Amino acid sequence: MTISDVNIYPSHGFYQERKEERIRKVLMLTAEERAELPFRRISALTFIVIMLIFGLPLWWQTTSTYRVSFRTFPPNQQITLPVYISIASSYSSMKSHVDRAIALLLNELSELPKIDQLRFIFKLNHEDMVCLGCLLGRFIQDALEFISRINTEKSNLFGVHVAIINETVWPYSGYTTYFDDQWTFILNHEDESKVAKRMFAAITDVLLDTGHLSAIVKRDLRQRIQSSEIVALSSSQQKRLIWDSVALSARYIVQVIFLHAGYNESSEHYSAENIILHARRFATKLAEVSDLVISSEHLWDFDLTAWLKKNMQERNSIQMDDISQIVTAIEQETSTVESSVPVMKLVVLDAPQPITLLDYMGDESNGVIIASWGALLSYGGEKRLAVNQSVIAAMRVLFGLDTNLPVSFDRLPLPVAKWEIKRIKLRSFIDCSISGISSVAAIHKLISQIDNIVASKTNLAVELISQVLSTVEETGHIEVASVAKGRALAESALNDKSLLSLLYFPNDQKFAIYLPLFLPTLLPLFGSVLALNRYWMGKDRGEKNEYGFSTMILQIKQVDAKYWEAI
Repeated sequence: MTISDVNIYPSHGFYQERKEERIRKVLMLTAEERAELPFRRISALTFIVIMLIFGLPLWWQTTSTYRVSFRTFPPNQQITLPVYISIASSYSSMKSHVDRAIALLLNELSELPKIDQLRFIFKLNHEDMVCLGCLLGRFIQDALEFISRINTEKSNLFGVHVAIINETVWPYSGYTTYFDDQWTFILNHEDESKVAKRMFAAITDVLLDTGHLSAIVKRDLRQRIQSSEIVALSSSQQKRLIWDSVALSARYIVQVIFLHAGYNESSEHYSAENIILHARRFATKLAEVSDLVISSEHLWDFDLTAWLKKNMQERNSIQMDDISQIVTAIEQETSTVESSVPVMKLVVLDAPQPITLLDYMGDESNGVIIASWGALLSYGGEKRLAVNQSVIAAMRVLFGLDTNLPVSFDRLPLPVAKWEIKRIKLRSFIDCSISGISSVAAIHKLISQIDNIVASKTNLAVELISQVLSTVEETGHIEVASVAKGRALAESALNDKSLLSLLYFPNDQKFAIYLPLFLPTLLPLFGSVLALNRYWMGKDRGEKNEYGFSTMILQIKQVDAKYWEAI
């Protein structure tokens, strides 16, 4: 035997056996440890059971977002409004004639265009004034007021009042319809269809203004108004569509600013006390719809010379193109109001010489009204009462009380009529209701898609609006304050800052919170599950060794024989 035939290197199997032996020594348990194995398995199983029974519910309770019971409106929630129409006639002999006109009126009212989520129920009542038509107009109005007190004040219903007056006692020549403080007078005609059309136009176009109500509903439902619909409107209706595009707020701050061109007040042109008094009286009339807080401020030595121009009569005038610059200068000089409440500014120009305002057509005017800002008013050389009238007229336009009547219609020259208050209450009621319903629906849709949002204000909003809608459907009584509060709650919940912070809560921040909490618990849990799984699987196959655990099969990569030969 030569030296080359002798294998002086250990075989590969020898090394593998030594390695397995070392592994056995490492994994070998002492007698005490083998005695503890059953208790270890029991403790591991107990740990798993405790985590499953107590840990998982506790984790779910501590990490899940608190969910309140969310109330919402039905998908097709409607506002049902009974409209009680009281119709009175001046002679008992007109009863059959008026009854036929009422039948035609009901037929026309039933064919009104439908408004989304708004349904009117018209209920007519014909009152006969017996022989009061032969008396003076003053007594007719006294009788009408007596009838209106019986019909409305006792039962507190929402309604409109129409009186059909015969031609022999009609005091408003040149007009077919006349709006008093509360009643609407219709000129009688021998043709019942004409009488019905006059009543229909007065009720739908003026007293209810269904076209404007339709625009309010579309705005609150985020529905676009088609250009063809806008073109079909009259010029006055298009103007109102622009002016009333902003919803009436529940509270306003009205600043009456007296802008003096010099150091002294020109008290001969106006009375600041009277202007403030008239503004507060107007605010009292509108108190049921919106709270107007009247304040005053004086700006002295305000230079207007840069915008004053002489007209053909050598009078000081301000062009319409310069109004925006004057408004900017006024904003820079006036005090800032730190409030979320909308602010309206009524600026009264006070100068030693009268100042007239010229529109784009060159016509003179005593005031210019700027949407959502206020008005610029001036003394144009007329009597002192003109400034007070301009202030009231500006407030009527700014707060949605202005009415453009057709040529054949006229009205009693009152600052605010009762039927106008009813109409603005109806607008505000429908506006707040639809807006509140839309806000609640938006919150409900958001919460249904995102699981970490809490909203509890909406329950109170739904409760308030639902109660008011039920009341108005049953009695016709409109409660603006409650529905406005419900709308404010719904909008505050929809625009809450915490809502957005939860909406955009990133996932990396979630893991940064959850991992330090649950990783120390999950690792031992998985280790216990794995150890028990190996034990039971090894027991089932009969592979349990003397160490108490199933045999671990170690697969060691075999080295190529050529490597050993090379060595």
